[in-house]
Amino acid sequence: MPDRDETPNEQSPANGPETPSSRKDGSGRPSSLLLVLVAALVIGVLAMAIYAIRLPSRQWSVFASALMIAGASLAVGGLIGLLFGVPRTVSRDVAAPPPASGQPAASGQPAIPAPLAGIGANTNLEQISDWLTKIIVGVGLVQLGTIKSGAADLFGNLAPAVGDGDAGAAFAGSIVIYFSIFGFFSGWLFARLRLGVAMSNADAVISLAKRAEQAGDQKTADALRGALASSVTRAASLGMPSGEEALKDLSAQYEQLRATAPAGPARTAQMDDLASRARELAGSGGFTQEDVHRTFESGTEGRRVMALALMQGDPTLANFDIVLDAITDSRSAFEQYVALGVANLMVASLNEDQRTRLEQALADPAVNQRMADDASRKRIATRILGRLRT
Repeated sequence: MPDRDETPNEQSPANGPETPSSRKDGSGRPSSLLLVLVAALVIGVLAMAIYAIRLPSRQWSVFASALMIAGASLAVGGLIGLLFGVPRTVSRDVAAPPPASGQPAASGQPAIPAPLAGIGANTNLEQISDWLTKIIVGVGLVQLGTIKSGAADLFGNLAPAVGDGDAGAAFAGSIVIYFSIFGFFSGWLFARLRLGVAMSNADAVISLAKRAEQAGDQKTADALRGALASSVTRAASLGMPSGEEALKDLSAQYEQLRATAPAGPARTAQMDDLASRARELAGSGGFTQEDVHRTFESGTEGRRVMALALMQGDPTLANFDIVLDAITDSRSAFEQYVALGVANLMVASLNEDQRTRLEQALADPAVNQRMADDASRKRIATRILGRLRT
């Protein structure tokens, strides 16, 4: 039987249609976005090589100079893109859910204390990024004329390195503009898709460790901090975690909580926080419906719950058969709760056959028996049935 105290306070997700995912960049393999960036880089280098070939007497020096100009432009553009894309830290407090029906009153449950005073995330980089982006945009708008004349002088000064005359200045300017834009988008995408995931996961683990410590569960707190240390070491040696790697970390943390923390509102709030992180990851991890299906079918409790949380974060990833399976044959009450949340998002886009199957599942006495002592899940199921019958 599932744990009756393992569903958090019901949220009210907005209804959204289910459409096929437009993302082709699944994790764990080269994404279409990465391929576009590599293709753009190759095109730029090929253009420089073709230009250098037309100068047989100095083709190697021209090509080397063009590469250096491109590298400098790429670095400047990448730094600016990184500054524009640095994610912001958002502090969140997770409230303890109300007890399910049939459980002791709130006064009899271990409460989740207020956040501990302690060392928080250093946001200096965020502040510097904010200041510099405002300065860059403001000065750029005010000094458009100066920027234009300055760019012309820069291109003229670079011309001798890639061929004298107007053609050399034009080509040098093309290199600067092309690779600056390429660098900007590369830096921005890195900050949004990789740096944000790494920062979010680190903050989540620190927050969960503090909450476990507050609840008197030092073993779980130590395990979470150990997992964070291993994650940081791995990131330092292999680079920032991909969306798939981040999802594995969240799944492992979920399973660690279920294995070591005592059942109750404190553990439920911590698991809901992990699911929330997975929902955020859905928007930046580059997942497809196939990735989510594979994650769910891997069979572990953590992976199943995180797959469902991904569907909640991005309804285009939702798979009806998976959701129905999680409702009728869930591994835990928390898994069933998340699955019901996804089903509530999908109702408007279901066909007649799917609506009938979902209604039959929610009316099944066995399913209702599993939800009998949990007001949160029962409330969502009742809401879904009402929408199906209108």
